[in-house]
Amino acid sequence: MDGSDCERELVELFYDIDGSALRIPASGSRTKLPRPDVLGYYRGTHYPIEVKASSSDYCSFDMTDISGLKEYADSIDEIPYGAGRFSYDTNFYFVDMSDIDKPFSIKRNKKDSYMTFDELLYPSWR
Repeated sequence: MDGSDCERELVELFYDIDGSALRIPASGSRTKLPRPDVLGYYRGTHYPIEVKASSSDYCSFDMTDISGLKEYADSIDEIPYGAGRFSYDTNFYFVDMSDIDKPFSIKRNKKDSYMTFDELLYPSWR
Protein backbone atom coordinates (compact mmCIF):
# COMPACT_ATOMS: atom_id res chain seq x y z
CA MET A 1 0.00 0.00 0.00
CA ASP A 2 1.49 3.35 -0.98
CA GLY A 3 1.11 6.72 0.73
CA SER A 4 -1.80 7.93 -1.39
CA ASP A 5 -3.75 4.72 -0.65
CA CYS A 6 -3.14 5.27 3.07
CA GLU A 7 -4.30 8.88 2.78
CA ARG A 8 -7.54 7.73 1.14
CA GLU A 9 -8.06 5.12 3.82
CA LEU A 10 -7.57 7.72 6.56
CA VAL A 11 -10.16 9.96 4.88
CA GLU A 12 -12.58 7.02 4.91
CA LEU A 13 -11.94 6.45 8.64
CA PHE A 14 -13.09 9.99 9.40
CA TYR A 15 -16.25 9.49 7.32
CA ASP A 16 -16.93 6.13 9.01
CA ILE A 17 -17.34 7.94 12.35
CA ASP A 18 -19.54 10.71 10.88
CA GLY A 19 -16.64 13.12 10.63
CA SER A 20 -15.24 14.51 7.40
CA ALA A 21 -11.85 14.80 5.76
CA LEU A 22 -10.05 16.00 2.67
CA ARG A 23 -7.03 14.49 1.02
CA ILE A 24 -4.71 17.25 -0.17
CA PRO A 25 -2.22 15.65 -2.57
CA ALA A 26 0.98 17.64 -2.99
CA SER A 27 3.43 15.26 -4.66
CA GLY A 28 4.74 16.85 -7.82
CA SER A 29 2.88 20.04 -7.02
CA ARG A 30 4.39 23.32 -8.09
CA THR A 31 3.20 25.15 -5.01
CA LYS A 32 5.33 25.48 -1.91
CA LEU A 33 2.38 26.36 0.31
CA PRO A 34 2.36 24.46 3.60
CA ARG A 35 -0.40 21.87 3.77
CA PRO A 36 -1.10 18.50 5.33
CA ASP A 37 -1.70 15.28 3.39
CA VAL A 38 -5.10 14.91 5.08
CA LEU A 39 -7.24 17.43 6.92
CA GLY A 40 -9.71 15.59 9.10
CA TYR A 41 -12.60 17.09 11.03
CA TYR A 42 -14.49 15.59 13.93
CA ARG A 43 -16.67 17.18 16.61
CA GLY A 44 -15.36 20.71 16.22
CA THR A 45 -11.68 19.86 15.83
CA HIS A 46 -9.54 19.89 12.69
CA TYR A 47 -6.76 17.33 12.38
CA PRO A 48 -3.95 18.35 9.99
CA ILE A 49 -2.10 15.09 9.32
CA GLU A 50 1.07 14.19 7.43
CA VAL A 51 0.78 10.52 6.38
CA LYS A 52 3.63 8.07 5.78
CA ALA A 53 3.38 4.45 4.66
CA SER A 54 6.23 2.00 4.91
CA SER A 55 7.14 -1.59 4.21
CA SER A 56 10.22 -1.17 6.43
CA ASP A 57 10.41 -0.71 10.19
CA TYR A 58 10.19 3.10 10.06
CA CYS A 59 7.80 5.78 8.82
CA SER A 60 10.11 8.78 8.48
CA PHE A 61 9.27 12.47 8.46
CA ASP A 62 11.88 14.95 7.25
CA MET A 63 12.08 18.60 8.26
CA THR A 64 10.22 19.73 5.14
CA ASP A 65 7.28 17.51 6.15
CA ILE A 66 7.39 18.63 9.77
CA SER A 67 7.87 22.37 9.26
CA GLY A 68 5.17 22.62 6.58
CA LEU A 69 2.71 20.64 8.69
CA LYS A 70 3.41 22.75 11.77
CA GLU A 71 3.10 25.99 9.81
CA TYR A 72 -0.28 24.94 8.44
CA ALA A 73 -1.52 23.73 11.85
CA ASP A 74 -0.47 27.03 13.44
CA SER A 75 -2.44 28.94 10.81
CA ILE A 76 -5.66 27.21 11.88
CA ASP A 77 -4.75 26.99 15.58
CA GLU A 78 -4.76 23.18 15.68
CA ILE A 79 -2.31 20.43 16.62
CA PRO A 80 -0.18 18.93 13.82
CA TYR A 81 -0.10 15.13 13.64
CA GLY A 82 2.09 12.61 11.91
CA ALA A 83 0.53 9.27 10.98
CA GLY A 84 2.39 6.10 10.11
CA ARG A 85 1.05 2.91 8.60
CA PHE A 86 3.11 -0.24 8.12
CA SER A 87 2.59 -2.95 5.53
CA TYR A 88 0.59 -5.90 6.85
CA ASP A 89 -0.84 -3.78 9.65
CA THR A 90 -4.32 -2.30 9.39
CA ASN A 91 -3.76 0.39 12.02
CA PHE A 92 -2.48 3.94 11.80
CA TYR A 93 -0.13 5.24 14.49
CA PHE A 94 -0.28 8.95 15.34
CA VAL A 95 2.16 11.40 16.90
CA ASP A 96 1.61 14.98 18.03
CA MET A 97 4.27 16.84 16.02
CA SER A 98 3.97 20.14 17.91
CA ASP A 99 7.29 19.83 19.75
CA ILE A 100 9.24 17.86 17.17
CA ASP A 101 12.00 19.99 15.66
CA LYS A 102 14.22 17.45 13.90
CA PRO A 103 13.64 14.54 11.50
CA PHE A 104 11.47 11.92 13.20
CA SER A 105 10.42 8.32 12.62
CA ILE A 106 7.50 6.27 13.84
CA LYS A 107 9.03 2.89 14.62
CA ARG A 108 7.30 -0.44 14.06
CA ASN A 109 8.77 -1.91 17.25
CA LYS A 110 7.45 1.02 19.34
CA LYS A 111 3.86 1.00 18.10
CA ASP A 112 2.44 0.90 21.62
CA SER A 113 3.94 4.31 22.37
CA TYR A 114 1.89 6.07 19.65
CA MET A 115 -1.78 7.03 19.53
CA THR A 116 -4.36 4.92 17.74
CA PHE A 117 -7.11 6.55 15.68
CA ASP A 118 -9.51 6.27 18.64
CA GLU A 119 -6.95 7.81 21.00
CA LEU A 120 -6.39 10.66 18.53
CA LEU A 121 -10.09 11.52 18.59
CA TYR A 122 -10.70 10.76 22.26
CA PRO A 123 -7.59 11.86 24.19
CA SER A 124 -9.05 10.73 27.52
CA TRP A 125 -8.66 7.11 26.28
CA ARG A 126 -4.85 7.40 26.39
